[in-house]
Amino acid sequence: MLKRNHESILQKRTDEYFHLRADYLKLRGGSVVPHKKDKGESDILRKKIPEIIFKLDDILVENEKHPAFIQETLSFGNLKDRLDSLLSENHQLNELLKDKKNEVKSLLPQVSDATEKRLQHSLAEADMLKEVGDLNLAMEESLMEASVREEVYKCFLRDLSWGTRNEVEVLSLGFDMLNRSNDTNAVSTRKFEIEDSEIECLIMQEICGVISGEGIKEAKDMLKELYWEYLNEKDIRISLDTKVIEMENKLKFEVEEEDRLNKLVSVLETSVNEKEKLATEASAALAKKIGQFEQVRQELNAVKEFASQQQTLASGCNKEVNVVKGQLAEALAQIEILKEEATQLNKSLEEKVEELKEANHRENMVETIIGNINESSKMLADFECTVTGRLRTNNARFEHSYSQLDSLVKKANFLRRTTLLYQQRLEKRCSDLQLAEAEVDLLGDGVDILLSLLEKIYIALDHYSPVLQHYPGIMEILKVIKRELTGEYTKLVKSSPA
Repeated sequence: MLKRNHESILQKRTDEYFHLRADYLKLRGGSVVPHKKDKGESDILRKKIPEIIFKLDDILVENEKHPAFIQETLSFGNLKDRLDSLLSENHQLNELLKDKKNEVKSLLPQVSDATEKRLQHSLAEADMLKEVGDLNLAMEESLMEASVREEVYKCFLRDLSWGTRNEVEVLSLGFDMLNRSNDTNAVSTRKFEIEDSEIECLIMQEICGVISGEGIKEAKDMLKELYWEYLNEKDIRISLDTKVIEMENKLKFEVEEEDRLNKLVSVLETSVNEKEKLATEASAALAKKIGQFEQVRQELNAVKEFASQQQTLASGCNKEVNVVKGQLAEALAQIEILKEEATQLNKSLEEKVEELKEANHRENMVETIIGNINESSKMLADFECTVTGRLRTNNARFEHSYSQLDSLVKKANFLRRTTLLYQQRLEKRCSDLQLAEAEVDLLGDGVDILLSLLEKIYIALDHYSPVLQHYPGIMEILKVIKRELTGEYTKLVKSSPA
């Protein structure tokens, strides 16, 4: 469109110039001095016309190329921004994946420590329960012993009190009998009998006093012993109660600690599962970003193809400009022909001097038009300089962005290779771990089979141990097998709570 507008404007200006020139020549009427002046002006204009045409052609070509370059630079700028955003997101996803892996690695020892603590607490809880059971049994036995002792002491005191009462009753009956016998005896022998009875009473009183004193002492000693034993039993019972309370508190604390550890293990398991989910999501997002990067690369190739098409179009436009140049050369030839005709017309122009004023006025108009043409040529030259400067800067930016895109493509390929290598290494390690677990299971099965076989051999040899006692080497082998079997049994018992 610009090319056609310029051509139409140029055609109009040339037509106006030739019409004014013809009128001027008609008015001048063929004078010599104006002819030379018009010839010099026509030569200057003839020299300027091809320069203006070339400048207009260059401006048209550059104007046709300029939107394509702007579109290409804009598209490359958008692609560069998208590639930068994709690379930054890829880098962030890699960092997130590394952080999640590190967090999973840091959480795994915590989970193992928590499981070990849980096992230790379960073992400690079992030991505490055993100790509490033993203490309860000891407490019940001590209570039974204390009750039995109290019953025995009560029975002994009852028997002692009954024995003393019987002795007192016997002594009182003896005194009564003596008194009665003293009354019935003769008066002559009363003095002797009174003396004898008094002596016997004194003796019996002393004997009763001695017996009662000894019994009271023994009873006091026994009561003291019983009291001290009761105090000891009471202290023992109180200490056992305190121990039981302490053991119950410890047991409660261990149960609470075990619950807390169970909760912590569950929380850690959930966090590990969440971290694994986040890692899988990050890998999926990374794969998605790689797909987007491939799509962007395809778009970049499409833009490159579009740029090549634009270059072909520019070459076609250059061909059209060459055709227009040929047409302008033909117009210049026609101008030469018209110039020859103008020389012929100058002869007739010299005859018309009378209309010089009107011709001068029209000449001033022509000069104003020429000034306008000169100003337009200057403006076109300035516009050409600005356009060429912008095109150079755009070309430099395009080359810089193209180099940056090449480096980014190389980096993306390198990142894709590294991700593939890491995935292959991870799969290899997972397969190695699975093989190791399978081998460990097979070895454990073999060990169990050998232990069962060894146990059967030991049972068979133990059955014939009375016969094999005469062979000390075989008996030592039996002892070694028994020790190994008991050691394996204790190991199994210790590992069974796990």
